[in-house]
This record gives sequence, structure tokens and C-alpha cells, in this order.
Amino acid sequence: MITTTLLIVIVIAFGVYVYKFPPKKNPCPCGTPNKICLDYSNESMSELEVGLIHEMVDKYKENQLKTINQLSEFTNFGDARAIAFKLDTLKKFIYHIEKESLDRSVNLTDKITAKELGVRIYYAAYPPIDKWKNHDDLVPFLASNSIRNEYGHLHTLVMIPTRTKGTTTFDFNPLDSNTFSTGLYDRAGYAYNYTPANKTAALSLKSEDDNTNTTGSQNHGSLIPPGDPAGLMGF
Repeated sequence: MITTTLLIVIVIAFGVYVYKFPPKKNPCPCGTPNKICLDYSNESMSELEVGLIHEMVDKYKENQLKTINQLSEFTNFGDARAIAFKLDTLKKFIYHIEKESLDRSVNLTDKITAKELGVRIYYAAYPPIDKWKNHDDLVPFLASNSIRNEYGHLHTLVMIPTRTKGTTTFDFNPLDSNTFSTGLYDRAGYAYNYTPANKTAALSLKSEDDNTNTTGSQNHGSLIPPGDPAGLMGF
């Protein structure tokens, strides 16, 4: 009788414990601790009002884009007004920002956490085509991609990893631990120059098959126009 009563008490106590402290879902579905593998199934997808998007896109076309297209560089054609990235390209870039910076800071006093990481998106413009030969990252497209040979002067984006410490957010290079504490600004090796061709992580115009990062930066996007001649943009 005592054993049965004790068993009932244990079962009830366990039920109460599970109710108050339900097991948390493993944030790493792949089950491998040293891999970044997150599950956001409990989060809602980000949304914006369709009308607001149209209003903002139209505002840009009627103001900034209209002004840009009056410049001499755009007398025969208009500037790009959108840039499209493959989802896999963005996922790889974000993955490497987090993994490279966390791995490299593990033995440092100033350890980086995932919540400190971000991306700064710079508005940018490609050099004129006759200057592409000065940049190793652009040379391959002079012969291999006729559409990208039309990118000279056009508006684009460059994505650079950021870290936030306290109230300060700065650009940094996940591939260079010397930039982890104070970032790239005024640091030797990241100043504006052509020789030597310094590299940093960024999302940059390179072959889609090239998985290497150079500062961690990225720009594997397609400009529209001249791309998407069918005009299939929704906005």
C-alpha cells in the first residue's frame, strides 16, 4: 500500500514538474553542438503592408531615382532600382559571419556572442567598366557575363558584418580577430587603397561557385535593370 501511494505521489510530482518546467525544444535540430543550426518555427515571419511598400518604392522612383537618372552617366539608360540575391547566398553569408567570428573569439578575453552580430548594408555604385581591370573581383565578369558588363556606374549594395558592444556598432572582419574589439575604422590594412589588394568579409561580386569570403563581404546579387528584362518585379 505504501509503495503504491509513493508511486502515485512521484507520478503526480513529475507531472507538476513537467507542467511548470516543460522541456525546451532543441535549438539545434541537426544535433551537432559545433554547428549553427537554428529553428525559428516558433517565430512569426516578418511582414509589411503592401500599400506601404508601394508608397516607399514609388517615393524612391519619383525622387532619388529620378534625380540620379538626370546625371550624365545615365542619359542613355536608367540606374538599377533593385538587387536580387539567391536565398542560399544570403544563408551562407550569415552562417559564415556567425561561425567564423564565434570560432575565432572562443579563446579571446573579448568573446563575441551571436546577439552582438549584424550586417550593415552600404549603398554603392560599380566603377565604370574601363576600371574593372583594376579589381581582381571584377575581372572575371568582363568576359564571362555580358549582363554584368553593363553594371558600370549602376547602384548596388555591399553588405559588411557588424558587431555591437554596448551602444556602439562597428564594421568588423570575422576572418580577422584584430578587428573584433574596435572594428575596421582607421585600422591599418583596411584603409582605402588598391595595392596590395586587401580582402575583408563582405557579400562582393564574385563567381556564384566561389564560396570563399574576402572581408566577409557579399555582393552576389543581380541588378534590375539591366537584369529581369521581363519586368517581373512585384513593386
